Amino acid sequence: MTSIIRSRLKIICPFFTLFVTAPYAARDIPKEQVIFARRLTRLQCIFAGLLISCFLLSGVAFAKKPAVSSPKQALYAISGINLDQTADGVQLVIQGSAPPTYTIYELFDPLRIVLDIADGRLVNPAKMPANLPHGAVQDIKNITLPDQKPAIVRLEIYLSGDPTYTIARKGNNIVVNFTKVDFSQLNKTTTIASPEVNLASVLKDLELDSTANPAELITPKFPNIKPKAKPLPEKAPTAKVSAPSATSAPEKKSPEKAPSDSLAFAGYEKQKITVDFFKIDLHNVFRLFGEISGQNIVVDEGVSGTLTLSLNDIPWDFALDIILNLKDLQKEERFNTLVIAPKAKQFNWPKTATSAISVKGGETVETISVKQRLETPKEVIEAKNLIQQAIAAEKNDQPEKALSLYETAFSKWPKNVQLASRIASLCLTQLGMNAKAIHYAKATLALEPANAGAALMAAIGSANMKKIETAKAYFDLAISGDAPASEALVSYASFAEEYQSYNGALALLTRHEVLFGDTLDTLVTKARILDKLGHSAQAVVAYNAVLLSGYPVPEDLQQFIRERIATVN
Repeated sequence: MTSIIRSRLKIICPFFTLFVTAPYAARDIPKEQVIFARRLTRLQCIFAGLLISCFLLSGVAFAKKPAVSSPKQALYAISGINLDQTADGVQLVIQGSAPPTYTIYELFDPLRIVLDIADGRLVNPAKMPANLPHGAVQDIKNITLPDQKPAIVRLEIYLSGDPTYTIARKGNNIVVNFTKVDFSQLNKTTTIASPEVNLASVLKDLELDSTANPAELITPKFPNIKPKAKPLPEKAPTAKVSAPSATSAPEKKSPEKAPSDSLAFAGYEKQKITVDFFKIDLHNVFRLFGEISGQNIVVDEGVSGTLTLSLNDIPWDFALDIILNLKDLQKEERFNTLVIAPKAKQFNWPKTATSAISVKGGETVETISVKQRLETPKEVIEAKNLIQQAIAAEKNDQPEKALSLYETAFSKWPKNVQLASRIASLCLTQLGMNAKAIHYAKATLALEPANAGAALMAAIGSANMKKIETAKAYFDLAISGDAPASEALVSYASFAEEYQSYNGALALLTRHEVLFGDTLDTLVTKARILDKLGHSAQAVVAYNAVLLSGYPVPEDLQQFIRERIATVN
């Protein structure tokens, strides 16, 4: 205490001396001013004394240091980790002192489950399981993350293969069950070759968890019944143009559309469009017609002005003639090229170009253009030969060689939708190359955006790589049509069930029942999901439906169903 006061005085004294003696710093001061200054000095001394007292008292207060609190104890003390064999597989139990707060996720290369426990502390590291490796569990590592708030204890559970597991909180313990599947015919990778899944898959993930999170991650988006027309890209901001897709089925024409027959008779047989122009520059109009027609468009500099026009479902060449007549323009067409110019202006084609082509009387230039388009490029011919070699390699059970040939062919023929789809299917179903399957499925969708098969392959590949959001988006695209494929609905339901989105899975299975009826796999899947949800009565009905369906049910599956019915009852 004394040392603190002394240190405070050392700081204050210089300022105090300056404060008190300042009035006498000047010399030759009149007597009256000196008397006044002395009175003022007394007041200053009183004020300075009060200031010193306050300052010293504050120093005493500052000298009192708060008591050092003891470090915060972990809320979840892990007393032990046990790994035991069960009838269904292997059970890992993490014993704790309080209800745990945790997150779990998977990492690859090597495959492992990562379990992060908040406010956790491993009491005795020596109590890690000694019977490792055991079953699907190869090793367990304990990592403490003290820098996190709250502190995290991380358990990394290294696995062999890709086992099925469930995790649940039971009291103060965290229980992870690794289910043993004894069926040799279990197909671990989802394929699109057939909508029917091997029956061994019906027993996976049957660990019931009544504490499952009701907020589901996956909610399938079913399509609207009313199809939407796909407009052509708009180049001019003020123009709206739509045209039917080249691959779309022709619409049934009613008798009211008889004028289209007269248009065809008049020679207007080009692709039909709908246009709505409002004060749009003529040059932009003709550029738009160039994109629709696929022809080269050359517009003379003498063409100018704007146009307002609205036409519905007419051939584009008829619309072009209307515009030319309105604006007093003319067109000249040769060699897939249209020249637009004022009627008063004469256009002369290059003589060297016209002399190279012989046109008989009455034969139009359009015929020459069609002949030129029918010529097959050299690269396409080479690609076709490579495709034949790849097909032969597939028949000889050489999928790697077939893939190499297919990829070379696609590099020469990059607009072949069927080829891109075939490569994606080969990578996914035979080679297990998920990343490459996704790449070629996306290439297929780039060429044909409504290709549901390509969307399904991209979805399955993404699901295999645990890309949940990406897989969900592609699954939604795969079932977006009015009549989605059976395998798309079954695969999406399996994906939803895997991530505990049970209501979404049931909705997909219901849609499958409406469109295709039930299969043995869909019946068992419904029963299993109802069992997981704890709907005991409905689960019993669903299990009985499996036994009474008339489908050949394997004996081990029959035994399992009877055991589940007995357990529920």
